[in-house]
Amino acid sequence: MQSQTSREAIDFNPLGLILKACQRAWLPAACVFILGMGGSVLAARRVKPVYEAGAKILFRIDSTQELTGLARDESDNPLRSLLVDQSPISNQMEILLSEPLLERTIKKLDLRDKKGEPLGPAELKTALEVKIIGATDVVSITYVNESPELAAAVVNSVIEVYRNNNVAIAREDTVQARIFLSRELPQVEKQLRNLELRLQRFKEQNQVINLEEEARTSVLALRLLDEQITNTEAAAMEAAAKATVLRRQLNLSPQEAVVVAAVSQSPSVQKVLVDLQDTQKELAEQRSRFTDSSPTVSRLMERERQLQDILQKRIQETLGDRQVIPPSFLQAGELRVTLIQQYLNSETERVSAVNKLKSFEDSRSMYLRRSRSLPKIEQEQRYLERKLKAAQGTYETLLSNLQTLLVKEEQRNNSTRILEPATVPRKPSSGGKVKVLALGLFGSTLMASAIIIIAEVWSSRSRSEKKMS
Repeated sequence: MQSQTSREAIDFNPLGLILKACQRAWLPAACVFILGMGGSVLAARRVKPVYEAGAKILFRIDSTQELTGLARDESDNPLRSLLVDQSPISNQMEILLSEPLLERTIKKLDLRDKKGEPLGPAELKTALEVKIIGATDVVSITYVNESPELAAAVVNSVIEVYRNNNVAIAREDTVQARIFLSRELPQVEKQLRNLELRLQRFKEQNQVINLEEEARTSVLALRLLDEQITNTEAAAMEAAAKATVLRRQLNLSPQEAVVVAAVSQSPSVQKVLVDLQDTQKELAEQRSRFTDSSPTVSRLMERERQLQDILQKRIQETLGDRQVIPPSFLQAGELRVTLIQQYLNSETERVSAVNKLKSFEDSRSMYLRRSRSLPKIEQEQRYLERKLKAAQGTYETLLSNLQTLLVKEEQRNNSTRILEPATVPRKPSSGGKVKVLALGLFGSTLMASAIIIIAEVWSSRSRSEKKMS
């Protein structure tokens, strides 16, 4: 008994068992399969014809901005992803199938379901098939409907709504950016004008024209002033020494020397002085003979008094004041007059040299103060110039960006190109019937297999009962 069981186990073959089971129950299984397929064929013939419309769009980088010089960097590309490994076309496909865009298509075409109710975005999304064609940047969009015109209209409307949405989004972003720049530009321009006025006032207050040239000129001027101060000091010392020697010889101060020179060189004073001296000489002779009460002496005394009055008037006319002049100052010899003139010339040279020296020293002090203040002035000027340059750069950038945005507002986003628009299909799609037949084939095969299994189980049970009896 055990050997027989072992032999049956060894001879066990699943494929053989299946074939034997099919041979024993082929007739009922075939009947069920034929009935199932017949029902599927009848059902497929009753399926209403449907039409499939499709279109293809190409996603590409818009070259218009690059050709017009408006593209600045990668951020201007509408087809870009935040993640490196993320496909931008996948993002666009999600946008294309988004509920807001599908709702626009539904409202535009007034799409309704079989009950007459407005079609929902989810139902339309289920009926739409959007996929990437191979390793390309082309996306196909298909839609199946009982109406060929409606199928084509839905596909074209979805594409149109999507493209218009891209244009609207790009324009909205551009408008928002333009509004922001239009609001910021006047403030930056005002800041720029304030900096320009501030720099102008700074230059006017500090008398700045060219600091580098002024610094170089100041060095040369200080060097020249040092030379002039040295030469003028030497000339002043020489004139002072000469004047000191002459003053000691003449025993006169500069003021006294001026008086003596003026009186000695005045013809009117000298003429009256000679007449006075002659009168005094004659008066002395007459007094030696007569008394003061004699008519001759009285007449000479009166003449002397008159000449003295005239002399004082001539002196006042010559000197211009009412000072009293000693008699020794009224007449000087030719040599003394020459020495006095030399003395006055030396004193004039000394005073002139001292005045020049003071002027040179004042100029040198002014140049020194200016030279010492130049580094600080230059530092402040560079600070203002840097701020002005930065403000100018900001203003020019904002102005350029604003002009670019104004042009972009008038442009349309051409990142998609319609390769094949959806056309009204002429023949119905066989997809519905194929699906019904495929389901019928699957169901018929499944039911036939079930009949075979049931028959085999029933047959095995019958054989077991016979052996036991």
